[in-house]
Amino acid sequence: MLNIYKYFKPKKRKGLLIISSIIFSAIIFCSIKFCMSSKTERDISTEDKIFVENISPQENKINYNLKENQNANKQNKEKEKNKNSISKKEESVHVSKIKKIDEDKDYTKLYPDLYCNRPSEQIVPSKTIFLTFDDGPSDNTTEILDILRQKDIKATFFVTGNATPKGKSLMKRIVDEGHTIAMHTYSHNYKQIYGSVSAFLEDFNNIYNLIYESTGVKPTIFRFPGGSKNSFNKDNYIEIAAEMRRRGFDYFDWNLSAGDAVSRVCTPTQTCINNVLGHSKNCDHGVVLMHDANAKVTTVEALPSIIDGLKSQGFNLSKLANEIDPAPYSLIKPYR
Repeated sequence: MLNIYKYFKPKKRKGLLIISSIIFSAIIFCSIKFCMSSKTERDISTEDKIFVENISPQENKINYNLKENQNANKQNKEKEKNKNSISKKEESVHVSKIKKIDEDKDYTKLYPDLYCNRPSEQIVPSKTIFLTFDDGPSDNTTEILDILRQKDIKATFFVTGNATPKGKSLMKRIVDEGHTIAMHTYSHNYKQIYGSVSAFLEDFNNIYNLIYESTGVKPTIFRFPGGSKNSFNKDNYIEIAAEMRRRGFDYFDWNLSAGDAVSRVCTPTQTCINNVLGHSKNCDHGVVLMHDANAKVTTVEALPSIIDGLKSQGFNLSKLANEIDPAPYSLIKPYR
């Protein structure tokens, strides 16, 4: 290098020296950087090793449990997915089975416990009125029961599927205080209930079981939602009535009404009273339709006067049972 250097003129020697210094400095800088990088990687590797070695058994257990939980969640999701798939398949099979039963009209295969015994003889008591309440239990049930207790009157409650603790408790109170508890509907969804005979049976099997679960009583009578003949069941009411009667259940319509369900607006209290007492005076016996629903506050207000008015007309007030002949009150003629 020095031998070459002597052949250059002084000015060029100076330039060559600068270039050489730059190249030498670059080589040294790269060497230092490389060495530091290698050391850092070794240090990091060592620190990772120390960190792993210093994890406590408890921390290792936590990490293991987290991993196990993740695996369990994954397995549960797979099970749920498979379960849903099976449920959909079972539902499809059930729907096909029900459809076949409706086509064959062989309802004996459905709900083997949905049966009761009808007395061989039924009576129609003279000068007797039966007060009935549909659609409860509700916020008004307690007050209705209080009034009936004060007046020493027994009545009939056609209940719906209020499966809340309060609803079940009110059903139990109805029975405990000596009233008749009967089936009205579980869902109160007319379109669904009257979709087919099997749909009706399913709904009434649900309310039958709810009443039994809540009270220990197996109901023997029922009331069609909307009455035994209405615009929703005009195509199958005869079949439904025949199947329910085959199972031993009798249905009760009415020949007197408080008129508390004729509109969305509450019927005035005095109108409810007049609707009952104005027509009962021309009857020898009757079934009064009233409603036990949250909105029917005027029905509750009218009840004491209705009871007193019927008594003053010479009527006994009693509760329905399957010992009573339902035919005189039916909207379907003839009943049988």
